[in-house]
Amino acid sequence: WSENIQAVLPVVATPLLFVYGELLPKYLYFHAPYRLSTLGAPLLLLFAALFLPLSLLVMALEVLWQRVAPREGVQEKLSLERQALQRVLMESQEAGILLPIQRELAQNIFTFGVRAVRHFANPIRALPWVTEPADRETILAQARRFNETFVGVLSKDKRRLVGAYLVADTVVLPPGQTPPLRPVPNIPANENALTALAKLQSQQAPVAQVVDAQGNPIGAVTLQRLTSLLVRMA
Repeated sequence: WSENIQAVLPVVATPLLFVYGELLPKYLYFHAPYRLSTLGAPLLLLFAALFLPLSLLVMALEVLWQRVAPREGVQEKLSLERQALQRVLMESQEAGILLPIQRELAQNIFTFGVRAVRHFANPIRALPWVTEPADRETILAQARRFNETFVGVLSKDKRRLVGAYLVADTVVLPPGQTPPLRPVPNIPANENALTALAKLQSQQAPVAQVVDAQGNPIGAVTLQRLTSLLVRMA
């Protein structure tokens, strides 16, 4: 009898655990997330308080392990974490929580948005550029040559961006006039791409200058470049 029970019990328990332990909670929380979260908040807080000592102990052991153990297998760990994240996003899409475009956007954010902006920078003189003073015709010619919506303005030594002209500001001017100079923010090379994108959008700047720890320019990154990294697969 014991052998029969051991053989039958997993067959009976597996669908019950899958339906009532996984599918049903997901279904209920998907259709009434705020109500169930409010009702379950006291219980969650209770468990958080009960398991807090154990959580702190695990965190302390993790910190100790990172200090004494060799840093081998870091890339393998990151790869496993990315695979786990992709699996969660795929399951969310299959469950109807995320749309396909939302899943692709989330994947791109975690893939590219956390990387340092220096990885996406180009040499400053690889962008369309002029020096001051520049008239309307010169600015538009440079923009057409590089197929860009802006033209950078270089300093006298041609090593630093001091501003940028927008094509939209230039085309409305009469011939011979110069458009207003837009500021170009400086972004540290180690800052992540998502933060750099937020700065460019908040300042309405088409391009940013990437600088090292001493403030020396090492390249430039455009708003279009950072945006395309996040939405190119969406």
